[in-house]
Amino acid sequence: MLEFSLQDSSPLKVLFDRLLVKPDLEDHYKGSLIRPEAYADFYKTMDAGTIIGIGPKCKHQWVLGQHIRYGKLCYSKIKHDGKDYFVMNERDVLLIDDQSAD
Repeated sequence: MLEFSLQDSSPLKVLFDRLLVKPDLEDHYKGSLIRPEAYADFYKTMDAGTIIGIGPKCKHQWVLGQHIRYGKLCYSKIKHDGKDYFVMNERDVLLIDDQSAD
């Protein structure tokens, strides 16, 4: 089981096929994806974030720090130390942005 500790005194353990995601406050995807006008509404239905925890049963080879897009309302929101984080199934990830990983 991969353990991601936000603070040493309070570790969060990601279970099963779940991902722990830190939501992006600003859209760092601007310019990295081609968005034809026909698909503009589709991209409005997604949120962006960074993977900070990976469950042990995930089938995809996720990388900590990887930037992803996922559907709205497909996650459970948790608050830890005053910050918001999302826990979601790995199958709810819609896109991986490899350009933002550097």
